[in-house]
Amino acid sequence: MKNNVFTVMKKECKRIISDRKLFFTTVLLPGILMYTMYSLMGTFMVSVFTVEDNYQYQVHAVNLPESVAQIISRSEES
Repeated sequence: MKNNVFTVMKKECKRIISDRKLFFTTVLLPGILMYTMYSLMGTFMVSVFTVEDNYQYQVHAVNLPESVAQIISRSEES
């Protein structure tokens, strides 16, 4: 049983490597497509994760406790 599996496996591997079209579509093409897709995704996503240097952050607090409001007002005065 084991010998039959290895024989078939060797035969199929030899067939994939010897046929140029089959080798291209099973080995090279998926690698090239993955590299291209991840490169494009990285290029397009840079704009999503970068922040302009002059961007002013704004924070809005709802139902802010008085103790936290005092701490914030003290830090703004300094």
